[in-house]
Amino acid sequence: MCNAVGILHGGALMSFCDAALFVIAREHTFETTGRVFVTLSFSIDFLSRCRAGAQVLAGGQVVKVSNEKDLILVHGWAKAGSDGGRLLATFRGTLRFAGPALIPGHKSHRNQLARL
Repeated sequence: MCNAVGILHGGALMSFCDAALFVIAREHTFETTGRVFVTLSFSIDFLSRCRAGAQVLAGGQVVKVSNEKDLILVHGWAKAGSDGGRLLATFRGTLRFAGPALIPGHKSHRNQLARL
């Protein structure tokens, strides 16, 4: 999604980076643990622009997991992969535990039923 002059829309990049939070933190979230998280806070610094058609890559690291394992702090970056790896943005987000998954047949659902 680009703006009128063919540059990647900042909101589209922000949404992409928000989704990247969960990929970066996957060892602590639903895919690995069955625990559902949501974005509690998110901030981004836009550093440069990206033309239409460029491949955008994101990466980062988990900086901190709270002792109760209900908050995860993530720092990340987004680069234009098809444009020499130019840094487009840096971002920070906090993921919050939202409760157990209620997906029938999922291992966390069985554990929840056993506790009732």
